Amino acid sequence: MAFAASLNQNPLGDFLSGHPVLSSIFFVFITLATPVIAATATHYGAHRMQAWWEWKTAKTEFKALSRDVLL
Repeated sequence: MAFAASLNQNPLGDFLSGHPVLSSIFFVFITLATPVIAATATHYGAHRMQAWWEWKTAKTEFKALSRDVLL
C-alpha cells in the first residue's frame, strides 16, 4: 500500500515509508478491522433483514389476498 501510494505521489506513501512501526500497525489494523467490521455489521443487521423480509412477504401476500377477494 505504501508502495502504491508513493507511486501515485500520495502523502500517505511518504508518511508510511518514513515510519515503519506505524506502517505495520496501520496494515494490521486494516487487515483485522475489515473482517471484524463486516462480522459486526452482519450480526447486528441480521435481525433487521429478517424483519424486512417478513414485512415484504406479508405485504405481497396481503396484496394477493386482497386482489383475490375483490375479484
